[in-house]
Amino acid sequence: MAKYTKIQWCHYTLNFRIGCAKKSICCARCYAALMDRRRFSKTLPGCSKEKPISHWGANAPRHVVSAQTTKEVYRWNAYAETHPWTCSGCSEEKDEMFGYTGDDALKFDYVCPKCHSSLDSSPRRVFVGSMFDWAEEVYTTEERDAWFEVMEKCTHLRFMLLTKRGKVMREYLTYRYEGGPVPGHLWIGWSWQPDFPAEIDDLLAVKAKVRFVSAEPLLGPLGEPMGEARKGLSAAQIEHEQMKWLEKIYQVELLILGGESGDENEDPRMCHEDWLRWAVAGAFAACVKVFVKQMGSYAVRDDSAVIPEASEDVVDPADIARWEFNRRNHRVRYKHPKGGDINEWPEELQVQEMPGF
Repeated sequence: MAKYTKIQWCHYTLNFRIGCAKKSICCARCYAALMDRRRFSKTLPGCSKEKPISHWGANAPRHVVSAQTTKEVYRWNAYAETHPWTCSGCSEEKDEMFGYTGDDALKFDYVCPKCHSSLDSSPRRVFVGSMFDWAEEVYTTEERDAWFEVMEKCTHLRFMLLTKRGKVMREYLTYRYEGGPVPGHLWIGWSWQPDFPAEIDDLLAVKAKVRFVSAEPLLGPLGEPMGEARKGLSAAQIEHEQMKWLEKIYQVELLILGGESGDENEDPRMCHEDWLRWAVAGAFAACVKVFVKQMGSYAVRDDSAVIPEASEDVVDPADIARWEFNRRNHRVRYKHPKGGDINEWPEELQVQEMPGF
């Protein structure tokens, strides 16, 4: 749990538990599992460097955070009520602002009294589940009820509840709200899993003001089935399935995109700029808000325009195929280790939108 976070699409993170079990091929390089292995398994109560306790896996224990978490959320909510502005320059939260008229007499904006940067008046967003999955099957209805009671009281915040368990998500929200709408300040999200694409139907069945899909890590063209969902399908069938899932994905209010994080030792999987470009274009066409988080630690782009010098030595078909792959999937070395600096990206991918409520 953190008041400030490096996750670009939220202001705070909130975790009622720490721990999870990997479910999809997207979980193979889970950043939260890595953080647990490197840090939490050695530092949380009952753990030590000599006897670390992993919180990842179906049979692993889940760490219960302290009651201080609930008090902290209430403080965030109260502060958001009295300090409704966030500065885009110094990132400080403000309880005052003043107007500034630029060279154009018709230009008027609210700016920070300290650094004169523009102020953001949108509600602060809280990512629920950066270190756990609130809809994981190991939790009881009573546990989830307690978490939702806290969030329902904090109406000055926007809680972004993200899960990979679509079925449990739909069943619990149907039970809690008796088939009616979810409170507007609770945004309900599902992680795109190309090996479990049909779970998008569970998200679409939820009556929420904002439903969002998080496709990070994006491991291929959005909507394209992988793993078990791809077995036995012909190329034409794969394309048909992709179009079917894309049509459903673009029925949500927000789409979050990003490549996989990780250093060289963690073997991050590649994310092609074209995959992001196609997803952004589709979201624009469907009038869906889209937020590109990062290019990923292994970003690639098509360098087909680069034509090598002819050589009689290149005769092995395997060599030609390898060269062709490398040409079309040229790795991009961004200064930011996760490709997270928006100023380094292609202009058409510099998109970070959010619903305005």
